[in-house]
Amino acid sequence: MASWITGFTAEVPVTIFVEGVYDKPTESCRQILVQNKLSTICLSTGLFLFEIVIPLALIMLAYIDVFRGIKTSLRFAASARAEHMNSIKRLKKVTKVAAITTFVLAVCWLPNSILFYYSLLVNEPLYDKRNPFVMFVALLVFSNCYINPCIYVFSNPELRNAIRDMFR
Repeated sequence: MASWITGFTAEVPVTIFVEGVYDKPTESCRQILVQNKLSTICLSTGLFLFEIVIPLALIMLAYIDVFRGIKTSLRFAASARAEHMNSIKRLKKVTKVAAITTFVLAVCWLPNSILFYYSLLVNEPLYDKRNPFVMFVALLVFSNCYINPCIYVFSNPELRNAIRDMFR
């Protein structure tokens, strides 16, 4: 959570130093920095690091730590009670689903973030409706909204049964 809050606060300079402009002839949006090229490079790189790279790295490290803890618990759980084993297995499953969800989020949003970073650096239009790659990146971002519920449904048999019962 703290990593995403850090990313959100990194967005503050954007509201101060960047202007969004709509270019009617090309039907595209453009981010224009009020300062100079060096400011553009510094701001773009800072945003990319603080909003994407650092939060994802921290989340990955947290998942690695949780998986190590689960592995250690499973080693010592051989002599533990069945109740303790079940709680460890549930924790492992929840952590796996969270890791998959985070991976999907990264796959869906990373191309958009790279495109945004690139567009700031070269001062090219951010979104051009005629560019198939840009449209693909936009579809990836929107696809994250419907992939997450599918992950939860496929990973949770109770939820799957409840949805099935709801439509009967």
